[in-house]
Amino acid sequence: MFLARRSWASAAAKWLIFILLAAGMTAPAHAVLRAKWRTSVANAPWAAEQQLSVVAHTTQGTEIDIDTTVEYQTMTGWGGSPNESSVLALHKLPQALQDSVMRALFDTVSGCKFNMIRLPIGCSDFSLNGYSLDDSAGDDEMKYVNIHRDSLVTLDFVKKAVAVNPALKVWGSPWTAPAWMKANDNWSGGASYPSTACELHQDIATLTAYALYFSKVVTLFKNDGIPFFALAFQNEPYTCQPFPSMIWPDGATMLNFMKNYLGPRMKADHPDVELWTPTMNLNDSNYYIPMLRDSYCSSIITTVCYQYQGEQVINYIHKKFPNLREYGTELVCGGGDNQWNYPQSQTFPEIKLLVANGASGAFQWNLLLANGGWSAQWGTGAWQQNCMITIDTIGKKIVYNSQYYGLKHLSYYIRPGSKVLKVTGQYDTNEISVKNPDGSIAVVTNNQNNAPQNVAICVGSQMVTATLPALSFASFLIYDSTATGVNTAAVPDKPVPAPRTLKVNGDGFALPHEYAQTSNICAVYTLQGRLVREFSVRSGVVNLSKDYGMSRSIYIVRLRPDINRQ
Repeated sequence: MFLARRSWASAAAKWLIFILLAAGMTAPAHAVLRAKWRTSVANAPWAAEQQLSVVAHTTQGTEIDIDTTVEYQTMTGWGGSPNESSVLALHKLPQALQDSVMRALFDTVSGCKFNMIRLPIGCSDFSLNGYSLDDSAGDDEMKYVNIHRDSLVTLDFVKKAVAVNPALKVWGSPWTAPAWMKANDNWSGGASYPSTACELHQDIATLTAYALYFSKVVTLFKNDGIPFFALAFQNEPYTCQPFPSMIWPDGATMLNFMKNYLGPRMKADHPDVELWTPTMNLNDSNYYIPMLRDSYCSSIITTVCYQYQGEQVINYIHKKFPNLREYGTELVCGGGDNQWNYPQSQTFPEIKLLVANGASGAFQWNLLLANGGWSAQWGTGAWQQNCMITIDTIGKKIVYNSQYYGLKHLSYYIRPGSKVLKVTGQYDTNEISVKNPDGSIAVVTNNQNNAPQNVAICVGSQMVTATLPALSFASFLIYDSTATGVNTAAVPDKPVPAPRTLKVNGDGFALPHEYAQTSNICAVYTLQGRLVREFSVRSGVVNLSKDYGMSRSIYIVRLRPDINRQ
């Protein structure tokens, strides 16, 4: 990623997110509409929902007019990346806190509902140092490809994420090839393009070996239980940086590798794995066109990936190749200060640009980082970046940053399979509107005012009006309570703890802290698996012998949240 930060829009005071649920453009006569909303401010994020009235559509000064009859691209996913530094920081927390982080990101009831992970293949700029998955120089047969280093770190993170959300899918990209395959025999470059210092050797033997490298890596991922479904063969191919990076000098070299080496190898060995373009970071469409126009490559490439300056050509590429899926594969990273207004002034305008020009989702780079958000030490030193969750390795606690709440409002309500909708009105440039698979409508908008804002959100003959607080996020839900298949359940005000198994004795045990102040079901079993008793419990110490008349034996206790009584 580029070290320089860039602004996508003028600084904004707040980001406001609206979620509307409705059965269609015009509600049927028998429809019974309901509305509620939730707000977030810096000192009170994710507040409890409150009811609102749905009224007849009248002319308002500031409107979001949704046309459910015009649909655009399908939204397919949201996600982010684990990296070595962040996962190692996470490992320094108590297990209960580690579990809560995973639920906050991937849980489909109360978390961000992320359904995809971007996995670095080998080292990245947030690894502790440079490495690949085959550092045996000259191993053209790739006999020594291995995932030993990642198995205890990033791959372990992926497996824990899958345990929280079994529908999770993983795609990957390398920052660099093995150093021995590059012109400078180094992970990094240290110079700006068009230096060839960190370019892959372009001889037949190297390109053949590199394609085999990817095939064997994917085999290892699959054998390790990683639900790997797509490969982008290079992160930022127009970058030669002091951190791990590798350059592809032009579109012709990428075409050659995809068409004559990687494509045939992957389609022979892993026909189920999608092939994506590299995560393009150059605002020159000529860098993309050769692969996309080639008859063979166009038959195997499913997705175009954009990052940084590459996002500036998404409109042109989308018009030329409208049937290709597109993603913003790395949102701009920030400088590590995690200010409350960062997602309002930077992230939302960036995602708006992507979605308005055909993108089907977006990915955060740093899901989490340790205090300060520092990278590893590379040639020019270290740098700081923003993240969704800060891991306080000293105080042994977690901090949810504004980026967490901003992206959660998007990923929670704009669901995979939703269709982007046409919107007009005074706010049409500051929103993202979709129709979810259950018929609900989600509208996400960015209010750049420093003062409260009156808005009217209109669907056919119905509308909701509200005054949005300054410096806030806000979510509106409007739904037909008589419709079937529409999820009208309230979003939990806090994460719901995952089921947990404990080994205890009859004298008692203290409820884990994440179960405090929630209603839970406690099932007690003998060591042989026979159910002894099941009861509800909310907080404090559970004394099996005193409170429930059980013997002072060793038991297996299984705790799970009582969702119906939260």
